[in-house]
Order: sequence, then C-alpha cells, then structure tokens
Amino acid sequence: MRFITEIIQNTPTWVWILLAVLAALGAMQMCERTVKRFTVLIAPIALLMVGLFASPRPAYAFAWWVAAFALMLLFGFKRGRVRSGVRYLPESDALSMPGSVLPMIVMLAIFMISYMLNIAFALKPTLRGDAMVQSIAAVMLGALSGLFLARALRLFRLNNA
Repeated sequence: MRFITEIIQNTPTWVWILLAVLAALGAMQMCERTVKRFTVLIAPIALLMVGLFASPRPAYAFAWWVAAFALMLLFGFKRGRVRSGVRYLPESDALSMPGSVLPMIVMLAIFMISYMLNIAFALKPTLRGDAMVQSIAAVMLGALSGLFLARALRLFRLNNA
C-alpha cells in the first residue's frame, strides 16, 4: 500500500487537475445536451495536444503514433457512424446530442495509458529506451486519439450532411 501512496504523492498536481477536467468533461457528455457545433472539437484537440507534448517519444515511436492516429482517424471518419439521436440545429449552428459514456471511456483510457507509462518510466528509466514498450504505447495512444477526433469531426460535419 505504501508503494501506491508514494506514486500518488509524487504525482504532480497538474496531473490530478487534468484528470478532474477530463472526468468533468466526460460526465457532461453522459447527459443529453445541446452544444455549439465547434465545441465538439475542443476536448479531442486538447487531448491530442496533451498526448503529443506530455511525454517525449523517440522518433520511431512518434512515427508509430502518427501512423496509428492517421489510420484510425481515416477509418473512424469514413466508416464510423454518428450516433442515432444526434440532430443538427441549423438556426443556432448547434448539435442536440443524447448522452454517451464513450467519450469519457476514451478520454480516461488515454489518460490512464499515459499515466501508467510515466509511472513505469519513473520506476524503471531503462524502459524509455525500450522500443517495444514505446511502440506499443504509441500505437495505443495514437489509435485512441484518432478515433476520438474522428468522432468529433463526424459530429462537426453534420451541417454538411
């Protein structure tokens, strides 16, 4: 138990603030709501920036991240479907959306993978140079980020449908 306590105590405050913000954003998306169309892009883009800049990656891992991101963005945008019940409201350029737990799951998955990866790097610094660990983490984070942004772009594009 002391091990977990040390990890929690040594986690920077900004990480807990980020977790609270993500949980609040996820909780808001679980409720039926009407939002301005452009706001569906805020969380995916913010999480994308955090994912890109939060922890440095070697060039090969960044290449894996970009490949997974691009593949899932393209796949999710082209093949994904807008959830039933989502309606575009042209008079206010807004979206009426039913609640969904999926955005919270994706946001928290991205957060937890990044958090656990940084814990592993802190406990065993040699993992930073492990190509397999870096590549697997990069693919997971890139794929989740790509799917999350693809969903937002599908929603944003509803005014053109």
